[in-house]
Amino acid sequence: MANKKNKRKSKNKNVTGAPPENPISNSPPPPPVPPEETIIPNIAEVEKEAFDLATAAFEKHRFDRDVAEEMKNEFDNRYGPSWHCIVGRDFGN
Repeated sequence: MANKKNKRKSKNKNVTGAPPENPISNSPPPPPVPPEETIIPNIAEVEKEAFDLATAAFEKHRFDRDVAEEMKNEFDNRYGPSWHCIVGRDFGN
């Protein structure tokens, strides 16, 4: 009987006989990744682009959601992520 117990114990050990390690729990958390910065050279130019883009998007789309999506995607493509755009009525109420 003693031989059977020893055989069972040896199956649970790794090759070196040490208990299995969990590298994730023993490791410190990774350092935070600094956000990528996007430098916008001329804010007046960007404001004009936003106005022109909004005008075209309102002419093209019927729903505010579609206008916001088009503007957000266009700004992401031009200036890098991550832009947010909210289009709607009654935000002041």
